[in-house]
Amino acid sequence: MTAVGQHPVRIAGALCAAALLAVTLGPTAGAVPGRRAPSGSIALRGQPAWSSPGDDVPLRLAVTADPALPLEVRAVVHRAVTSRIGFERTVNGERLGSVAGQTAAPLAALPVVGSERVLTLPLQDPDASRDPGRIRLPLPGPGAVFPVEIQLRDPDSGKAVDRFVTPLVLVPRTAGTGGDDTRLRVGWLWNVAARPSTTTLGAPSPAFARELAAGGRLARIAAALDLVDDVPVTLVPNPETVDALTNAVPGATTLRDRLRDVASRSPVVAGTYTTVNGPSLDRAGLTDAVATQIASGRGALEQDLEAAIDHSVAAPQPLDAGWLGRLRDDGGTTRYVVEPDALSPAAPADQFTPARPFRLDTEAGSFDAVQVDRTASDLLVRGGSDALRAQQVLAALAVIALEQPNRVRGVVIGTPLRWDAHPARVGAVLAGLRDSPLVTPVSVGSLFDTVPAASVDGHPYQRVLATSTPAAAPVTEAQYLDARRDIDALASMLDPGHPLVAKLRHQLLLTPAARMPATGPRVSQARTRSIHRQVEAITNGVHAPPSRTFRLTSRRASVPVSVENSTDYRLTVRVRLDSQKLEFPRGDVQTVTVPPGNRTISFDVVARASGTFPVLASVSSPNGRLDLQTVRYTVRSSAVSGVGIFLTAGAALFLAGWWFVHWRRSRRTRTAAYVS
Repeated sequence: MTAVGQHPVRIAGALCAAALLAVTLGPTAGAVPGRRAPSGSIALRGQPAWSSPGDDVPLRLAVTADPALPLEVRAVVHRAVTSRIGFERTVNGERLGSVAGQTAAPLAALPVVGSERVLTLPLQDPDASRDPGRIRLPLPGPGAVFPVEIQLRDPDSGKAVDRFVTPLVLVPRTAGTGGDDTRLRVGWLWNVAARPSTTTLGAPSPAFARELAAGGRLARIAAALDLVDDVPVTLVPNPETVDALTNAVPGATTLRDRLRDVASRSPVVAGTYTTVNGPSLDRAGLTDAVATQIASGRGALEQDLEAAIDHSVAAPQPLDAGWLGRLRDDGGTTRYVVEPDALSPAAPADQFTPARPFRLDTEAGSFDAVQVDRTASDLLVRGGSDALRAQQVLAALAVIALEQPNRVRGVVIGTPLRWDAHPARVGAVLAGLRDSPLVTPVSVGSLFDTVPAASVDGHPYQRVLATSTPAAAPVTEAQYLDARRDIDALASMLDPGHPLVAKLRHQLLLTPAARMPATGPRVSQARTRSIHRQVEAITNGVHAPPSRTFRLTSRRASVPVSVENSTDYRLTVRVRLDSQKLEFPRGDVQTVTVPPGNRTISFDVVARASGTFPVLASVSSPNGRLDLQTVRYTVRSSAVSGVGIFLTAGAALFLAGWWFVHWRRSRRTRTAAYVS
């Protein structure tokens, strides 16, 4: 009992001793005396998109480490993944599974190519004699994807200083040589879009210029487009961005030329002029704005890219039944690429990756649709090593291809609106797509044409949109229509093709913009205010004298009206006179052009009466939608009209006749009285 009672004391003493030893030794415990703790980094710089058994697979590595430290590089190959979910876990280095083989070499012994080290994975050829120095990997069916853990290790402690996991896509040498091509079709959507090219004042946007300049995001897209070559991709250029490339902005010509080159051999998908939330505009009653967006977007692409535009396909965007119907009715769009979260959960759920077109049923009708593969799309834009991300994208596609290798299937890779296309990453993906035995790149339109639609028990596989509430529109119908009214009025005063009118119409096209930086209600309302101010700056420069008195000394006369133009533009205006006491034999309205300065306009008038009476003079835009000024003039007429003369003469004759009759009667009365 005493021994048992002493155990807690002994344990406490042992713990105290251990703690004291740990404090004394500190972090050097277990380390080699006099040696620094190892540190370094390792990253993938290149890898074959796919390999075959028997290959020596070179992995190009960027290694940063102290050359004095005896570090090694180890490759641990794990068992092949058997599902898409399993693959997604390995991307983050989780649940790698059991080890299938490994190889290691001292860092200092690895061959150096430029600034990179090369580690070779020697794979066993199943038809050759067993070689203990090579990694034997089982290869069921047409291929497999193996997670490979690359470690920069300290051999003394056995701990990894740094690591990453890259997928090894392994296929037989005879893969893809058969006559029936069932390789996975891959459509790749390339968004080319930027924030609006102008500020809320209509001036060129410095932020847009920076994206085009060397090192900017749009400049990187231009460099990536130069790598497309013969690989089919589907361009989704934002028309407003493309339209702005006609301006003399550094880098604009390069991107425009690259787009035109790719568009000459790859399809271009149409879209609205600027990035919008279609359902929001529809629900706000902005039907005119929507129609203008669709028409202007397609017109801009056809003109600027000098290429045919595919109106039948729509890229991912906010959707509801109303917007689907709008795009169909206004533009003939019947095929839609949709994001997975835009759809209600599938019923029944597919055990495989969705890789076939389906029927999208809505209140506006049924449409053909295919959903974006989110795994490959997210990997394409995730941060990290370009070579590693490219290899993961290609491996993700290979996993889908191997799910049902004997069926024709297809998926779409989507890119964000503000896609940052790293040329090295894009080039590696394009190279992998170009010669892959498991996948083949196609346009999105071709994917719809060549991949059979999904079905269940012989009936079309149906999906429906998820319930969603669109955000408020960035501009109201009243704000939009008021701004358009001002622009139309100014166009009638200047000229429909005047640069200022074109600038303001561009501003109006940007007011519904959303889903990008420098867009939204605050920005849109600032644009409409700017439109009003710029129109007012012109219209406020048109003046007529505030008061004036005209004297008419004859029945027919001419009334001069002066119009002053204090702007720098030649303006066309409409001048109208209105008076109940005047007639206008040649009309009471004149449309005249007033150069900068002053111009006098004469109106022929006929006075209906003499006296003093008012005349209203109004100046407006020629289309009558904008009143510029209304002034009240005074007319003093001393002329007598023909009617007045006739009435006066008649009255005089009447009085004379009456007096004569009265005189004769009076005379007779007096004569009769005298006689009697």
